[in-house]
Amino acid sequence: MYQPQEKDFIYPNWESRFKLLSQQGFKTVIIQWTSYGAHRFYEKHPYWIGNILKYAKQYKIGLIFGLYADPEYFKKIEKNRTDIKIYLKKLYRINIETARTLSLQLDKDEAFKGWYIYDEINDEAWQDNIRHKILTDYLHQLDHALDALTPNKKIMISAYFSNKTAPDAYAKLLNTALPEKWILLLQSGVGAGLVTPQKCQTYFKVFSKVYDHQWFPIIELFSFRGKIPKANYDIYLKQHKCSNKNNVLFSWRYFFNKDFLQHYIK
Repeated sequence: MYQPQEKDFIYPNWESRFKLLSQQGFKTVIIQWTSYGAHRFYEKHPYWIGNILKYAKQYKIGLIFGLYADPEYFKKIEKNRTDIKIYLKKLYRINIETARTLSLQLDKDEAFKGWYIYDEINDEAWQDNIRHKILTDYLHQLDHALDALTPNKKIMISAYFSNKTAPDAYAKLLNTALPEKWILLLQSGVGAGLVTPQKCQTYFKVFSKVYDHQWFPIIELFSFRGKIPKANYDIYLKQHKCSNKNNVLFSWRYFFNKDFLQHYIK
């Protein structure tokens, strides 16, 4: 998974990045957002999408395009029920506007495989029945609109747990909230220090039994304190052992490290 930042467009070398990804055996790149707050990267850097589509096709890598990311999202979802409904309506509108604009360039391109929704679902904010219904309505409305705009494309969304809800209850919540065809990317919580590897393994085992739809674990390198630890194979392996499924690395900015990749390719 890749998080675009302004500094990425100063001296972009997209070909070398996709070549390296291909050499390491990666099949898909998920772009977490194309619009972040007031930064509309697809408008400010109009040749960016064309370039990554070109090299993704050249190196046979599929692209999942994220839509809108609100930097205040995690604060906003803590508000009361009336506010959350209004807020999700706003997110719906911006996400669909973004998808409509992007689809003009993406829709016929063979590298374009689907959409990513930035709005991560945690195991604390949506347990209330009314909030859960609001979330479910929002996601299903997104599903209907995106499917009408770009039929048969994948739609992905992330979720993460911090031991606020029992694993089986959390899996059941996501079962009902997410449209059936959506692909869930479940963050391990280990890289962010939210849970222990043992607790992560418990969640993943329960999801394998209880969650009804397609899902993949995210192996993460992340810090709430702003200092990102250096990627090394031990960090990867500690999280990889939690599940025997294929996984997603978050984020390529941190895992694009020679020491890590030398081990990973083996």
